[in-house]
Amino acid sequence: MDRELFRIVERFRPCFSRQATYFWFLVVVIGFLVRADHYGVSSFVRWLSLSPEYYWHLLRFFDSTAWDLEEVLLCWWQCCVHQEATLEVEGRVVLIGDHTHQPKEGRRMPGVVTIHQHSETSTKPDYFRGHTWGFLALVLEKAGRRFAVPLRGEVHLEPRNAAQGQNGATRIVHHAIEIARRLNRSAYLDLDAAFATQGVFRLAAAHRCRAEEPTPWVHIITRAKKSAVGYQDPEPSPAGTRGRKRKYGKKLKLTRLFEDRASEFVETICSVYGRTETVQMLCLDLLWKPVRWKIRFVLAVTSRGPIVLMSSDLTLAPEKIVELYCRRVAIETMFLVLKHLIGGLAYHFWSKSIAKSSRRPKSNQLPKANVPIRAAEVVERKVRSMEMFVNLSIIALGILQILALRFPQEIWAKNIRWLRTYSSPVPSEYIVKGVLTQTILTNLRKVNAHAIYAFIRARQSDPDETQRLDEAA
Repeated sequence: MDRELFRIVERFRPCFSRQATYFWFLVVVIGFLVRADHYGVSSFVRWLSLSPEYYWHLLRFFDSTAWDLEEVLLCWWQCCVHQEATLEVEGRVVLIGDHTHQPKEGRRMPGVVTIHQHSETSTKPDYFRGHTWGFLALVLEKAGRRFAVPLRGEVHLEPRNAAQGQNGATRIVHHAIEIARRLNRSAYLDLDAAFATQGVFRLAAAHRCRAEEPTPWVHIITRAKKSAVGYQDPEPSPAGTRGRKRKYGKKLKLTRLFEDRASEFVETICSVYGRTETVQMLCLDLLWKPVRWKIRFVLAVTSRGPIVLMSSDLTLAPEKIVELYCRRVAIETMFLVLKHLIGGLAYHFWSKSIAKSSRRPKSNQLPKANVPIRAAEVVERKVRSMEMFVNLSIIALGILQILALRFPQEIWAKNIRWLRTYSSPVPSEYIVKGVLTQTILTNLRKVNAHAIYAFIRARQSDPDETQRLDEAA
């Protein structure tokens, strides 16, 4: 299994002009896989038993301009999309996009703003200080296990969005189009109701696979807002009638159709959140005023209640739209694993050159125009370091998911952790990480011949510490 790990990371060698930079990249990825605490860069030093001075080497690696994050991500996308478990629907891969919030208390950390928490969980505060991240993931499925393999993470900063004329929703769609174009693979993009906006659908429709074809790179599938309305085609005007022809017909309040057109719903069997059940559906192609063209609306009554979905693809079957939207929940599980198992959002990049921010919740404002050039450069560099840290963590998480799908039996055979319930023949990221941690730390102690092990051992302060960590794990 560890051989397959190194086969995957060897794909990234052409992205680095210097071998030393490539080895530090491997150290970071392996550090994400073996560490059990989430205290930033220092945890890599502890769990790999590196000498303390190499802490500064790791910091310089994240600040370095010797490697390009975009090249590394492109290599990662190509690795993911060619997996056998990649889900395809109508010849398109399935992408999921969403936002997540990460609390941050650093007063000299760039981009920390006041965020309102929309969750109904009582353990979360209504307002807090932190960052908003946008993520894109690719759906992989095998033997009943579904993974949202993260492809890209980006911190959403208001100054950057305003400079590019975009917001958080359109940024995610823009990156999805970029991924589809660079991989030459069209896609369906699953989003939640916050993305049911004019800008999202217009941006997706504006980028086509070929200029002479109407097929876009990305088709949007999302949940409609409760206030959504659609319009039927206008009736033809009588001959000789003066005035402009009507553009819209009868207005339909979509949530009312569950009662007004209850007799028109058709029962269909489809998969809803992993369970096969009978669903009542009504499919309507209606004009949507924000974009002024037709959108496919699917009204479905499931065991979880009624739901209204939207699709920019007018040829996709309604049951497929429901099944694709239900796969969106996989990204919520991915956020949980990324934060609590990998520690991908536990970064601590800050600088004394950045002015202190207030911890009191207040209205967010764009930075003043007279910010010193030196401070602006430091902010940009630290934001870049944060995005490098997070994107390398999603590569580590994706490696765990790929190994789980490719070597389920071998992983279960090597697992020494007790589980009360085995829910799937494909192990979870938690099980894979435990097995991989044990394997890597054992190989470090037993002088494995691989070059990265030699690179790490040459920088360890106490070789016996590896054995103690191995026994503790």
